Amino acid sequence: MGRNKFFVGMFIGAAAGAAVSLLDKSTRSKMSKVCQYVVQIAKDPNRIISSTKEIVEKAKETVKQVNEDVGFIREKVEDLRDLTPQVKELLTEAKDTFLPEKKDASYQDIHNEKETTESGK
Repeated sequence: MGRNKFFVGMFIGAAAGAAVSLLDKSTRSKMSKVCQYVVQIAKDPNRIISSTKEIVEKAKETVKQVNEDVGFIREKVEDLRDLTPQVKELLTEAKDTFLPEKKDASYQDIHNEKETTESGK
């Protein structure tokens, strides 16, 4: 019996609270809009179902596109990892070829080798 009185009292309190809150004009206006929306959904539940399906399909497409983009980026990162040593080697060769101090030293090495070969003959 005690439980019944508790739930009845809770329901009466909630109803009294709702009635008091409806004394405010803006609250009544908002509640009226909510009630109209609920009535529209009750009359045409297929509209909300189709709208929900559209949102779910868009979300699936977005997730698929993000997965494809992540895969593409992952491939490019792997390509960069593979190319980095090659690029480093090319830069080192270019530096050795085009920088004056490196060029002079390389030229000296080649020239010394040529002299050694010629004197050995």
